[in-house]
Amino acid sequence: MTRPGPDLAALGRELGRRGLHPRGLALWSGTATLARLPERLLARQQARQHQPPGPSSLAALPLELFVAGERLPRAEAARALGESLATCLATGLLVEDGGLVWAPQAVLPLGQGALAVCDPLHRRPHRDATPWPDDSSHHLCGALAGVRAARWLDLGTGSAIAPLGCPQVAPLILGTDVVPGTARAAALGAALSGRRVHVAVSDLDLAVAGAWDLITCNAPIPDEPAAPLAADPSDRASRWRHAAPDFLDRLCHSVARRLQPGGLAVLHTALAPLLRALTELGGDAVCVAYTPAEVPAFAVTWWQPHLPRRLQVVRRQLTPQRPHIDERDRDDADNSRLPPLPELGGS
Repeated sequence: MTRPGPDLAALGRELGRRGLHPRGLALWSGTATLARLPERLLARQQARQHQPPGPSSLAALPLELFVAGERLPRAEAARALGESLATCLATGLLVEDGGLVWAPQAVLPLGQGALAVCDPLHRRPHRDATPWPDDSSHHLCGALAGVRAARWLDLGTGSAIAPLGCPQVAPLILGTDVVPGTARAAALGAALSGRRVHVAVSDLDLAVAGAWDLITCNAPIPDEPAAPLAADPSDRASRWRHAAPDFLDRLCHSVARRLQPGGLAVLHTALAPLLRALTELGGDAVCVAYTPAEVPAFAVTWWQPHLPRRLQVVRRQLTPQRPHIDERDRDDADNSRLPPLPELGGS
């Protein structure tokens, strides 16, 4: 008889009870916004180099392990996690060597009990990295807040930030990624979160059964056609920051094929190459750029390829009160409350 595996959802809940939650993260680091964490953790690390830290609080220890990627003596890890330490070691969430315990992958609290798994910040960037959430993750989640669907396909899901952070959007969610290790990390995050998010390894061109009424993608940045791939395994070589020049064209054709009539795509992309694809394919598109005019534009786009051709391209200035794109921006664009970008196709 095969023994059942550990209950990962129960383990995720226990980690939350022991401090791995947004409120604890904010008290410990000064922010619950995951995109702000890298700079906070770097400042924390630099401060600790100049002044050795005192004893950590019990609530801080899980965050030091799973978010900061610090190595703790086993006794400290046991004090922080209790009986769940054994389960973390058995599942590979934690490893032990020479009396020290550490997390080979970061486990980040998203809210609503969700936990995302990605590469730790201290790992050198590489082509198959599982990305840490950045501002683009928050922009996409904000754009989905008011969306409801029956079947949701998240292409290039990464660590599944959107499906895990917005479970209310659809009862059936599939996230796909071309990198097997990233797909495994997304599936682990879903299991720890107790979310019914299916994860598969798939490229844009591979068939995904059935038609979808919502497709999302936080797209990697396409290279300019003349730009070579970086030769070293640096941040620029990561798949999620570095895509072929025709990636967005392929993405839009794939989305148009897979969406059922009346379906919606919500995309976070570089704007100029996306507009070239939308000009060819048509449909109804609302593009809200948020970057300043002096830098290359990035935008969130709501696109319904089966509707009559209409293209709105506008800009919304980010503010401390509204630091990310949200569902209100689509309505503001439709009602001419945001300035157009005529140089990029706005009317």
